[in-house]
Amino acid sequence: MIDWNKIENFIGYGNPDAEVLFLGMEEGLGQSADLGGDLAERSRYSQCMDLFDAQGPLDDGQRFFGPNPKSQRTWRPMCHLMLRMLAPSSRPTAEQRVRYQADLLGRSGGATLLAELMPYPNTNVGEWRYAPFGRYPTREAYAVEMLPRRVDLLGTFFRAHNYKLIVAYGKSYWPDFQRIFVGVSWEDRGIFRVGRFGSTAVVLTPHFATRSFNTEAQIDAFADIALGVP
Repeated sequence: MIDWNKIENFIGYGNPDAEVLFLGMEEGLGQSADLGGDLAERSRYSQCMDLFDAQGPLDDGQRFFGPNPKSQRTWRPMCHLMLRMLAPSSRPTAEQRVRYQADLLGRSGGATLLAELMPYPNTNVGEWRYAPFGRYPTREAYAVEMLPRRVDLLGTFFRAHNYKLIVAYGKSYWPDFQRIFVGVSWEDRGIFRVGRFGSTAVVLTPHFATRSFNTEAQIDAFADIALGVP
């Protein structure tokens, strides 16, 4: 059975009282995934879940964990930043990043929370697989109703927690991210936009899966920006 209320009010993976919040636009979904089964599994989630516990039962989710994990492209800059926070002068290796991913990223007792602006997982922005479930006939109809609800939900949730740093990624959604962080004075720094949300530093970035984060120098420059917000 699908519990749409739980899915639509889900916040993310990790520790709600984490030091660092990563906010994306929406969770990905494998092309061959059983969407009904995926949604039924998500209907058992609490509002915040341990990443390993939640992803393990989903489509091929175990490949990112365990003794020989596969690197997940979107999580790569996150892990790099977290390792830099632990040792600011370090230059984390690929092996260190994937080990952080497998063992520490998005864990319920850890230093990170991974959230999404929109709650329904999707294969890509050009495909809409939810019409047969009787929810929204199109992505556009979904966005018109769901986006304002999520902006309010996330804004309320974030204000109730004292994050040291929030990183929101996906440039096409920057205007929506900025609606969550009311009252922030923004400053552009190269491909990034930075500000403060109360005592919390906020960094808006392009999506982590784009070519803006292809090289070691690029992800290190991102970490420098995130660690240096005044």
